[in-house]
Amino acid sequence: MNQEHGKVNAALRKKRLILTIGLSLIASGLIIGIPVGLVSNLSVSKDPLFDVQKQANSISSISLKSDIVENNADYFSLKSKLFESDGTKKSGINFTDFFDFYAENSNSNFEIVDFQNDFQWQKFKLNITDIEALDQEQSFKIYWRVLQNLDDGKVANSDLHSATIAYNRLSSLSNSSLSNFTSLAKSELSKLRPYLIAEFDKSPTRQIAKLTTISEFLTKVNSAKSALEASKIISQYFNLESTITNLLRNKINKFVDDNNFAKNKYSIELIQEPVLKNAYLSKTPLKNIYRAYFSAKFSDDFAKHNNQDLKSSPNFNFAVDLDFSNTFLDGSLANDIELSPFSDSDFTNFSDIHEQSSEKITSWELLNYLKNQVFPSYEEKQAFYKNLLNQISNVPLLSKIKLKNYISRLRNSDLFSKIKIDFNVNPEMTQFALENNKVVTQFHGNIEIYNEKDEIIAQKPFVQNVGDYSVLVKNIPDLTSKVKAVNFEFNQKDAQISERNPLPKEEIQKLVTSGDFTKLKSILENPHYYGVKFDEEKLKLLVQKYDLIPVDELISRSRWTFTYPEEVAGIVNILSPVFPSQEEMLRFYATLAKNDTAFVAKYFFDWLKGLKLIDPAQTWPENLDNLNLFKELEKIKIENKTGFNNFLQEKDQKEKKDIWLISINNNYWAEKGRMPYSFYLHPRLKNIIDLMVQNDQNSINIDYYVDQIKSEASKIQEIDPTIGDEYRSPIKTLTDFIVAFYQNVYSNKTGLLSEPLGDNFDYKINFEITSPIATATQFDDDGFDSPRSGSSSIFNHAAAQNQPVSTSQSRGSESEVAEKVEKDPKVNLKYWYEVGPVDRNGKIILVIYKTQPKEINISTDKNGIIIPEEIEKLNNFVDNFRTTTLPTYLDKDYFNDLWSNINRVVGDKEDYVDITDLIKQFPIYSYFSLHYPELGLAVKKDAVKKPLEQVKPTETTSTESAPTEPAAAAPAPATEPVAETTPAPAAEPAESSPAAPAATTAPAETPAAPAAPPAEESAPVAPAPVAKTVNPTGELPGVYENYPGTDTIKVLHFYVYNKKNPKEFSTKKLKFFVYKSDKSLLNS
Repeated sequence: MNQEHGKVNAALRKKRLILTIGLSLIASGLIIGIPVGLVSNLSVSKDPLFDVQKQANSISSISLKSDIVENNADYFSLKSKLFESDGTKKSGINFTDFFDFYAENSNSNFEIVDFQNDFQWQKFKLNITDIEALDQEQSFKIYWRVLQNLDDGKVANSDLHSATIAYNRLSSLSNSSLSNFTSLAKSELSKLRPYLIAEFDKSPTRQIAKLTTISEFLTKVNSAKSALEASKIISQYFNLESTITNLLRNKINKFVDDNNFAKNKYSIELIQEPVLKNAYLSKTPLKNIYRAYFSAKFSDDFAKHNNQDLKSSPNFNFAVDLDFSNTFLDGSLANDIELSPFSDSDFTNFSDIHEQSSEKITSWELLNYLKNQVFPSYEEKQAFYKNLLNQISNVPLLSKIKLKNYISRLRNSDLFSKIKIDFNVNPEMTQFALENNKVVTQFHGNIEIYNEKDEIIAQKPFVQNVGDYSVLVKNIPDLTSKVKAVNFEFNQKDAQISERNPLPKEEIQKLVTSGDFTKLKSILENPHYYGVKFDEEKLKLLVQKYDLIPVDELISRSRWTFTYPEEVAGIVNILSPVFPSQEEMLRFYATLAKNDTAFVAKYFFDWLKGLKLIDPAQTWPENLDNLNLFKELEKIKIENKTGFNNFLQEKDQKEKKDIWLISINNNYWAEKGRMPYSFYLHPRLKNIIDLMVQNDQNSINIDYYVDQIKSEASKIQEIDPTIGDEYRSPIKTLTDFIVAFYQNVYSNKTGLLSEPLGDNFDYKINFEITSPIATATQFDDDGFDSPRSGSSSIFNHAAAQNQPVSTSQSRGSESEVAEKVEKDPKVNLKYWYEVGPVDRNGKIILVIYKTQPKEINISTDKNGIIIPEEIEKLNNFVDNFRTTTLPTYLDKDYFNDLWSNINRVVGDKEDYVDITDLIKQFPIYSYFSLHYPELGLAVKKDAVKKPLEQVKPTETTSTESAPTEPAAAAPAPATEPVAETTPAPAAEPAESSPAAPAATTAPAETPAAPAAPPAEESAPVAPAPVAKTVNPTGELPGVYENYPGTDTIKVLHFYVYNKKNPKEFSTKKLKFFVYKSDKSLLNS
């Protein structure tokens, strides 16, 4: 057998090796993965001829199929199957069944073309047009082309190609077997994996991939000076060496040489990317997929055994895609880390019972304390919270970490030599939570994983609930006193009542007895009944989310110019729809103040610079720190840089004050003797500012100054006498302004706990009838309202001197004046608020804070009727419809004509009137009619009560109980200082006396009534019935009115009704704001 085998081998060696595919296979193209859909589109939708040429050119070599060679002993045996004895080709034979065509695939591997299953070839066919037998060379020459059948029935053909394929049993078998080995190698190498834990002890050079970043690994591999070195580096992290060894041991790789020894038939090695030759390992477009490059060829022994030239010996280059997901050190490591919650034992104070503090702190007190702390920087704030969480239990927070999966099985020495674990706390997310029917403080933060370069590699959010603070009090002995010193102050104002249509006392009693306080509150607040305005501003801050507006947006939504009297008085009045109410201003101030001082300073710098109160050329100082911040900000001047000039008269120029007051939306009108939402400097703060500026050694930290401001500001009286002219300190620098801001925040005594307490926390009102319901007997007309004359403000606004006096009118005839009647009883309601977590029905589960009780005294009427549910729905719509988001701008003529036309259409009608034809081009009406086509709008004049002498005995008094609204002429700014979004300019002080008055005068509680408009803007003279309702200021009570303090804005009021039931109207009114401007902005 051995002798015969040797003869066969000798004969085969004498055959001439025609087919050499090695060189063509080495030269591979750029590796680009093409999606299936893209290839299909390219081959169909563009140029079919180009496509078939491209496919034909991609065929790099051709060989006889291995089974054809194996089933035919020699060349002539195969020829007899293809040709007749006379040399003509046999008919009915598919010549393509005899040959393998090799082409480069998308991964730069050379494989046999599969015309049926390969998506790149499915639309193509290969046609062998002719074949010749070359007996002398024992070869076959074939002529072939690639074709594609097109949709229109035509066929696209490539150029004709030819190739000569030798019948070489050894060569053909070898080529096929090398392809098979390459497929096996690719399959095995694609399974490369990092080492198991147990495998690390087998070699000291092995590295843990999970503790190495992919960038570090790639750098090491691709920096190798040779393929052998690169292989060794990969083998430090992956089982590459053992995989190749197992491949070479496979029986497919063995042959028996002439000496009857088994030797390797193939060899395999790592190579660089074939085209650019700059990487052994490269990133692919797919996430976490990396590509390694290999070359498979016949071994030297096998080539020599077959008398082959090594340079012409075939080899296959191929690429292997490796999925490195969750393999290296990256963010996925966070999945292997868990933080266990604190246990009860972690909070047990094991110190002597006599040493334990007898005074404990609650979650409410702790959160209030935390939210009222001011820090120089956010980093210091985070450090404070981190230290607090570390001190809050008997064990460090990091000791609660549990490792899982792969890294849990690593030795600690290996693990922590490569990574470091730490944590941070998010102060802004610290809030309340309900746990086991107990309110606890919930801390949010991140577990952070660092690499050897101290870079954060992975983060994992955590939540820890804490409800026991005994260990914290032990670890920080002075904490209790600090916490108790920070009280949550809710100085609730008395509710304001505007009774109109009281309800029967039985209805009030029923609601109180049943505990339906939500409905009772809704009725009390409804202006149709009692019009009660409860002071809930601070409570709303505790349950409603509020995000600080970006400063760029605030700049774009703010404007400021000096009016003549304000320039004389030294007042800067900034107007912005961002602050439609005092509640919004309070939220803004408190939210901003909770940030670090450097952030606050930069925020105000950007805002004031945007308003040109700081020179636009001024830049933010560099190299600021906690020691020099205020000293550097003192160099930034606050002054009028708008370029606007009021051209003050000489006498006013002499009286002109430096800027001493910066106000928002006219709120310096707010209350007598105080300006809770304006910025000014109290004399108490002067020494602090001097210390800031004179801090030559930069030895005093920011938080010291803020503490001093807080201490001094808390002593400022509720009614501040220093607002008087002789005490005023100018605001000349940004340092002055920042101090004034903190003074404002802390003097209001509202505290900084002004954000949602937690998920599902709310406040609820409670009512109780506190006194017997008694019937009072008195004269029916014994109660004319006391006149309310407008008092002059501290800025001598001339318009305030003519505030109208309102009196109530008798409802009976003169014959009834002296008659005693029995009135319906009044009800005294005590009310208070409770704060806490709520259940799904909105009911408070556990009370964590309760306000001091207040009382209101309301009237009752046995004939009173509750508004139907459908009307309440209309009222709710009015409450939630933001009309001020789309103001209407009219030119002077359109503006004046509008009110004249409304007067004409309404005339003396006492019922609801449709005036929508006059406002169809208003943007707000277009929006309303587009989004709410089922609803309509109508106006209605307020009922005018006739004097007693005009009342005839036969007349009824039905107009008294009609659901009408009072005119909205200048509501008190203490509750509604400005329009809902777009405020009006401030009312101007009289030019003759622009300076601030003496300290004995106090600001008016309401803005002054506006002066009458010029003659050309007045409403036209109306018939007698209309004249009773149109006052000299150009208003139609209940329909439209002047906006307080200006004659360029009017407010138009509309009742809402459902078109399906046009007889039911809302009792509340929408407000449309109409501005007089240079140009009308209307819808076409």
